This record gives sequence, structure tokens and C-alpha cells, in this order.
Amino acid sequence: MPKVNRFWGRMVVGAAMVVGCGTENPAVEQSVATPAAPASPAPVVVTDSVPRSATFDVKGDWFLNQEGTRTKLTLVTDELGGPLQGTVSEEAAATPPVSIVDGAFEPLDGRLSFRARVGNVWRWYQLRVLDGIVAGRLADTAGDTAPADVTAWATRVTGWHDETFSRDIVPRVYDVVLDATSRAVLRLDRAAPGSSSFVGRLKIYGTAAGQYDERPEEDLAITSWDGSKLAFVRMASAERESFAGVAEGREISGTYLPAGSSSLRTWGGERVEILSHGLTARSAAFTQQWQVRTRARLAFLMMDGAPQPLTMTVTPQAYNYASPQFEALATRDDGDGLGPDSPTYHFGELTFDSTLPNRYGDTPLARHAHGLMSIPSTPPPPGGYPVVLALNGHSGSAGRLFEPNNALYWYGDSFARHNAVVIAVDMGHRPLEDRAALYTDPANDDPDWSNVNHPAIKAPGMTSDWEEDGERVWDALRGLDYALARPDVNPAQVTVVGLSMGGEVSDLVAALELRVGTAVSAGSPPDLAVMSVYYNHPCWKWARGDVREYYEPGDLHAMVAGRTLVRETGAADEVFSSLPTPFIGAKQVIRRAQPAFDTLGGRLVHYLHGDEHHFHIGALEPGEAQALGVSTPALDRPDAQNIWATDWQLDARTVVASPTVFNLMPQ
Repeated sequence: MPKVNRFWGRMVVGAAMVVGCGTENPAVEQSVATPAAPASPAPVVVTDSVPRSATFDVKGDWFLNQEGTRTKLTLVTDELGGPLQGTVSEEAAATPPVSIVDGAFEPLDGRLSFRARVGNVWRWYQLRVLDGIVAGRLADTAGDTAPADVTAWATRVTGWHDETFSRDIVPRVYDVVLDATSRAVLRLDRAAPGSSSFVGRLKIYGTAAGQYDERPEEDLAITSWDGSKLAFVRMASAERESFAGVAEGREISGTYLPAGSSSLRTWGGERVEILSHGLTARSAAFTQQWQVRTRARLAFLMMDGAPQPLTMTVTPQAYNYASPQFEALATRDDGDGLGPDSPTYHFGELTFDSTLPNRYGDTPLARHAHGLMSIPSTPPPPGGYPVVLALNGHSGSAGRLFEPNNALYWYGDSFARHNAVVIAVDMGHRPLEDRAALYTDPANDDPDWSNVNHPAIKAPGMTSDWEEDGERVWDALRGLDYALARPDVNPAQVTVVGLSMGGEVSDLVAALELRVGTAVSAGSPPDLAVMSVYYNHPCWKWARGDVREYYEPGDLHAMVAGRTLVRETGAADEVFSSLPTPFIGAKQVIRRAQPAFDTLGGRLVHYLHGDEHHFHIGALEPGEAQALGVSTPALDRPDAQNIWATDWQLDARTVVASPTVFNLMPQ
């Protein structure tokens, strides 16, 4: 089989680009020198920090997603240096599986390639394998020769290895349909490490037709589960339905019987959230390993392995913007000590022009980003200024974050007035040509502050191997590289903050980037299942894969365990839910993430404030005599005396856990 070498060029697989990069910054070239410009750090050597096996066994079933077409690949031999054998078939097609030929797996660099006769064409696959995850491309030809033109490899392929993610029978997560009426997420886990008992939860989020129909999450009584056969009872349901089912591959199906009824009903669905941390605590060693492997896998899927830039030119303007006059807002509660004579800062605009490896050619890929950075007017404290990476949401920009009267994005100005170096990088959307398959609305950014649509990271003539959120994270980390290169900052005091889409990206940055010690994520998505049927903007989705197949926000939170995460939700925020108590999804997510913090330490705070879709600090407001404080739910899990109750999720009562968000940041 002719070999297309370009697909394997400059391949960097692993997590070191994200995991463990606390001391790794790319070389920064400054095209404009200013008194405030940071020194350039030395170039670094990126290595793979995730243990890899030269004998990874690719035998077994792989579940592939070919841009919406679900395919099952079964490999039956794995002889080093010899051809692979196996079959490939489309799950929805009635045709039998077809045999693969010219199969080869190179374990040292994770290359997997083969072809198969599909109808009247040859279908060629060139894939890369990392720790049970696969990603790559396919191409169809009429002839018996692989296409030499890389643009022919138009279809992106992602997927996972069943044997890798089924070695243990938990955790398991399924997206299921109950009796053709309701959609729900079913979660299973052990009651405790090594236990023979199991726990489960069921969250109905929509109708079978895909309409929004969210309900509280129920704890289930799991009567049996052996990795194949499952039985459970919905104890919170008035009918106490008894379920039985059988799991095979990525599917599960069965029947259930409502109490008092003699008529069986059907249920079934597909496996999701394969990277799930689970519902209960594990050992510290297991949890740390899970964090490392999950970071690497997500970087592989979302960011093409998250390569460091080959080059990065940061062009700073002179830091001659004086901080605006402080203005009090109804939504701004950081006014303790702030007023006309509040601390000042100066700030300026930055542009980031980077190049990245191109696996499809010799010309590096280009990336352009825009941001602003503020510097306090006061001298740095011992150890240096804290660093805050501030991220905007929809219709915002880095510039809006420094507007003290901006109802949504004033928090950049707030942290700047509290003696931090604030680096803000524009969060935005791709142009229509790069995201039309997901959404075609204007996707408002903020051109008045130079935040315009961001072209995807892709080779000429190709679609992107990156997802939008992956590009947003990468841009944010380049800003963090630049800020941390300053000699007057404290690398041990790094916080990421954001609201809405900025909170969404903050969740990902905190999960993937170990240099971040604290995250304050406000109004970020609490439940991706609900998001899939609610009225949210779809830019959180993956363009050429299914994000829900891999993780949910609770898993991102669990990846922050050992550090500090403050998740802010409003008591009346209906952006992600139409329930009378729309914060229940966040309560559920925090409960799922808490076991990882119980194991590894750190601090997980659910800041439930009385507002809507806004960012809060909890300090004194101007003219007020008493601070609000960081309020957290008085009930954050079922009562031990009534473990099947769901009303804890609807309880809006709070207690004050900290004077302000500032008090939760590293001092």
C-alpha cells in the first residue's frame, strides 16, 4: 500500500503540551519592545509525559465516528511487522461487515492504517492511536492506489477501543430512551473501591423526540450489575419501576415494569462519557493517573495533541491605556474599598501570531489571536504580582473585560484593581466556512474591540483536526505563556476566570493546565445532555465528533482536584435550564466531582448567588454596610435518612463559606 508520509510528519502525541507544563513556555519573540515587555524564556523540549506501551494491543472492537457515520472496526490480529486482519462495518447499514486489507499498526508512534472495499470504492484509513483513543482521516478512491493529494482525505475519524474502556465494569454511562417517551442519562459505579455493591443515578433531560424535558436526578437502587446484565429500581419514582437490561459493546437495551402494571416497556441506548471519573472516590494513585490520561486524551481529540507553537511573535502596544474611572454597578459586588480613589492600573493591546506543526505539508499552520494585558500601578508585592487569565463570553472581548461599567464582563477590571496582572485573550467563533455544519448564525463577537471571527487551525484545502473549544483553550494558554514570562509575576498564583462561554473555556483550561492553581467559572454549562436539547448556542459542540461521547462538566471539575475550583451559578439563571430552580444541574455536577476532591484535596466551591447569568465576587458593594459573602448550598446531596429523595436539588437555601472570591485565591 503506498504510504502517505505527510500524515505522520511532526506528530507529537501526548500530554506534556498541557500536562506538567508549569515550567514549560514557548520562546516568545517580541516585535515591539516596551518597558513593560516580559523577558523571553528559553526554548523548551516537549516530551511525552504519559506512559506509553510499545506493545499496545489494538485487537478487539473500535467504535468510530466518521463525521456522524457510526462504524465498528474489529481487529483480530496484531502481529508486529505483519498485516492486521479484521472487519469494518457501518452500524446503521444492513450490509455485512467487509474485511480490511493492508492493515498495519506501528506501536512506537501509534500509526494505524488499513483499507477496505466499501461498495464500489476503496476506503483508506490513516489513523493515530493514543491510549485507547483513535483519530485520523479516511479517503475514498475508485482505483487501487491511496490518494497522494492530502485534500482527498476529507473525512475526520475519531473513536475509542472497547477493550480499553471496558476493562472494569464501572464507571459506565449510557444515554438511554425510556419507552420511546423520555431521554435520560444512566450512570453506574461501585458503592466504594473494591465493593461488590453498586450505585446509580438517572437524569431525565428530554423527550424521546429530542425536546427539552429536564427533571431532577434520581439515585437508583442497583440490584445487580456484572458488566453485561443490569437490574435496578427507580426508588424516587412513584411507580418504583424495575429495570432489567443487557449491555453489549456500546449499546444497552432491556425492559422495565412499572409497579401495578403487567405490561413490560422497553428501554435502551448507547454508551457516552467514556472518560468518566465516576460517582465515587478512588485511591489517590488511581485518580492522579486518571487525570493525567484524561488530559492527554482530551488534548488529542480537541487540539490535535495540543502542540506547542513552533514560533510565537507577541506584538505589544505601549501600556498607555489608563484604567477607567471606577463605576459601581448593580451586578458588581467587588466594591469593598473601591471608589473614585480606587487602585489604578495601565494596560495595552497585544497580538499573538504563532505557527504550529502541519502534519499535511511542509508549511507550518498559522494562528492569530488578540488580547489585552493590565499591569498594576503599585510596585509588585514580594514574590510578584498574581496572574489572572480572564476570558469573555458571547458578544464580548478582551477589551470589554476592562470596562468597569460592563454589566457582564467587569471582572477583568476588578482583578486589575486588586493588584493582579490580568491577561485577557479574545474568545470567539470561527467564520461560517469553518463551522457551518454546526451553526450558521452571525455568532456575534466584538469587532469594536478587534474580536472578530477566528479562522480554524487547518491545512490549506482541509477541514480542521481541532475543535473550537480546543482552539479557544490554545489561544488562552498562549496569553498565559506571555504573562508568566514576566519577571515581576508569581507563577504560584495563577487564576483563570470567565463567564458563560468564558466559564466554559475556564473549565477546560483549569482541567488541562496545571499552571492554573484556581479557577472561577461563572455561568458555565452544567449538563451537556440538557444543552443538547435546550436552546443554547451550539458552539460548545464538536464539529466532527460527539463531545458527549467522552466527558461531561463534572469530569472537567474532577481534573482540577488537588487545586481550587469555584463554580458560580445564579439562583435565577435560566440560560441552561427552564426549571423553577435552574441551578439543579450545577448541584448535580458538583456532587459528581466532589469524590475526586475528597481523594486529592484542594477545594471545590459551588458559589450559588441570588442573581442571574452574572459574575460575582461577594464583597461589599459601594454604600453597603455588610458584605454578601460567597454563598454555597445548604444542601448539596441527599439526606442520609432519605437517600432516594430528589428535593435537595431544589433547595435554594445557602450558607456563607467565604467572605469573597478573593479569599479563595492563593495568597
